[in-house]
Amino acid sequence: GKYMGSFQQMVLDNGDKGALPMLCFSVALLLEELSQYRPAQRVLMETLRAMENLMLMHPTVLHNMQPNLARQLFLLRPKVLLHLCVCLRRAGFLSRAMHFSLIALDLVNSSPLLKWARADVNLEAGRLASAMGNSP
Repeated sequence: GKYMGSFQQMVLDNGDKGALPMLCFSVALLLEELSQYRPAQRVLMETLRAMENLMLMHPTVLHNMQPNLARQLFLLRPKVLLHLCVCLRRAGFLSRAMHFSLIALDLVNSSPLLKWARADVNLEAGRLASAMGNSP
């Protein structure tokens, strides 16, 4: 949306590009806590986009922006995907939630560094399967 674009532009013009995913994620969590699942899922999509844009940069550029940024983004990704699945499910976008749930499952099973996220991602996949089983 237009607000998200202007928010991102403001951060990119004035602030720390490396902080953009964390800022977006914080806004999304706030919206989720307020049960604003539709806007939250849109902000989470922007969070993923901001992360992907950073991940396309050369590792040295990322490191110069912020040491350990690549690692932080890697560890943030399952959290963003998990919250995206929750918000999509709660907003009633079950097939989109399933799409991102499968991405999250692949991701957390792809690296031992993400083992900590497996239980939560599996739990949400179960909730989603249950919701899909109950939907007409």
